[in-house]
Amino acid sequence: MPTRGRPNFSDSAKATLQTACRYDQNSIGTGSHGCFTQALIDTINQCGMQITHPDLLTQVRQAITKYTSKQIPQLRGRPVRLEESFLEGWNYSI
Repeated sequence: MPTRGRPNFSDSAKATLQTACRYDQNSIGTGSHGCFTQALIDTINQCGMQITHPDLLTQVRQAITKYTSKQIPQLRGRPVRLEESFLEGWNYSI
């Protein structure tokens, strides 16, 4: 369970979660994809498949502004896992 001072991170998290928007926002579509999905695709295609979760979040937040200004992607998970590459398997045992 997340601690009160750090609601986005939990040392006991068993998953890493990238979300399209904050809990008080709605995600928006672009036609065939949601804006988040398109921004994620754009970012992954540009990064050469090598990017950490925090860097991915930063770049997706920048990329999504091409499609909408009404949603802010979020990142949740175990802090040690978040520093690993987005497309790698877990290096940290739970």
